[in-house]
Amino acid sequence: MSYSAPVPQAVRPAVLWFGLLGGPVSWCLQQVVAYAATAHGCFPGPSAMEGLNSGQARALSFIVSVTAVAGALSALILSLRVWRATGREAARQSAARRQVSMGDAREGRTHFMAFAGVLLAGVFLLAAIFSGLPLAMIVGCG
Repeated sequence: MSYSAPVPQAVRPAVLWFGLLGGPVSWCLQQVVAYAATAHGCFPGPSAMEGLNSGQARALSFIVSVTAVAGALSALILSLRVWRATGREAARQSAARRQVSMGDAREGRTHFMAFAGVLLAGVFLLAAIFSGLPLAMIVGCG
């Protein structure tokens, strides 16, 4: 009696890399853009650059924060889906006789990158939320 293992569903590398780096990149962009907009909007006295007042800077910072939270959340969801799918497949294959091959190494790497993406995206999702909280609590430039 021979056993034929199910063919694993391939995960594109771009999906894994987005899941791994989507949260940190979203948070970094939030920090750079929101800091610059707030610093410019709250500049004391006549500004050398025209066009962005305090209210507009606040609105831009809010939009950037919501976008960063959405980016980190999408990276988290994507990584979680890949991690669960690769975990189920590994459990299915361990129930049958497995031979160690290069395919197993690739599947292990996919599972590891997905899990690392879950951790990173989760941490940076919280960071993006906490970075955006002052917009709801602090009014004006003080």
